Amino acid sequence: MKTIKLYHATNYKNISEFKIIKKKKRFCELGEGVYFTSNLEQAKRFGKKYIYEIEIDIDLFKCYEHIQNEDFVYLCYLCRIGLENIAKETIDKFDGYDIVISPVLAKAKKFANKSEMFNEGDIDYNEIKKYFKLHEGMNQYCLKTKKVLNYINKKGFLKYKIQDR
Repeated sequence: MKTIKLYHATNYKNISEFKIIKKKKRFCELGEGVYFTSNLEQAKRFGKKYIYEIEIDIDLFKCYEHIQNEDFVYLCYLCRIGLENIAKETIDKFDGYDIVISPVLAKAKKFANKSEMFNEGDIDYNEIKKYFKLHEGMNQYCLKTKKVLNYINKKGFLKYKIQDR
């Protein structure tokens, strides 16, 4: 069994259970789900007040973790410029999995701004390509099914208050 610790950063003080909240706009590259990371320092950098820690036996679930970097960046581009409908086919492919594991886009806000500029024809491909970078050592785990959420809710989790926030 491969047990790992995952962290979820939030401003919510009293989470009693994790659940998927339907959003009108997906805007997240991996689709609907609850997002975690295995990197505690990454979770702390989200600027949230609390971190929830879970332990999960990853082998109990169907995982998708072989996202090619180029495909992920393209998916980010589509989502950042509001073209989730075009990205939907790729995002929907993840729905057959309990957990999707992927890299994290570096400088996401700048990437979103540059993506808009590229889409409008204000900058060329060589300019936007400078922002096609992934964070080294960072990741995201999107927990997508009731099966995995029931598991972590039943097992329990820890909450930490982040100091000075």
